[in-house]
Amino acid sequence: RVHDLQGYRSGKNERMMRMFSRRFLWQFFILLSALLYGAVHSANGQTDENIVILNHADSLVGREINGEKARELHGNVQFTHGKVVIMCQKAIQYLSSNKVEMDGVVTVRDDSMTLVAQRGLYDGNTKSAEAFERVRLDDPTMTLNALYGKFYSKEKRAYFRDKVSVQDSA
Repeated sequence: RVHDLQGYRSGKNERMMRMFSRRFLWQFFILLSALLYGAVHSANGQTDENIVILNHADSLVGREINGEKARELHGNVQFTHGKVVIMCQKAIQYLSSNKVEMDGVVTVRDDSMTLVAQRGLYDGNTKSAEAFERVRLDDPTMTLNALYGKFYSKEKRAYFRDKVSVQDSA
């Protein structure tokens, strides 16, 4: 009987060791994944606060454009970048360069203004939005219309040209 009891204990120890090994491997895998994710984004000069985040799209297709990984997005596309919310109907998000090309009623909104246009570009590195065709900028004090505009969110600075008109909201 003593011999059988020892065999039982050694079998139980083997099961515990396998369970411990699996748990250790799983934790190691998660830690390694997190470190690799951080290393890749650090190498690109991107931190979590720099990355333009995709919140929604009805359709997403992965592509490679000029050697860069990209996402082609269609239908009710929405991104966030800090406090900036970006919406459009179609977009191409370039993952390494952290830029987004947008088309179809483009809206870029932050806490102080809303920029609307037919087409646009957003650069997550400089936090700037470039807008083309029927551009409108709304803020609490005025509405500005133009054919072209560029808004620098970080500096709260804008540049507009071509058929610019301003209406005071007061």
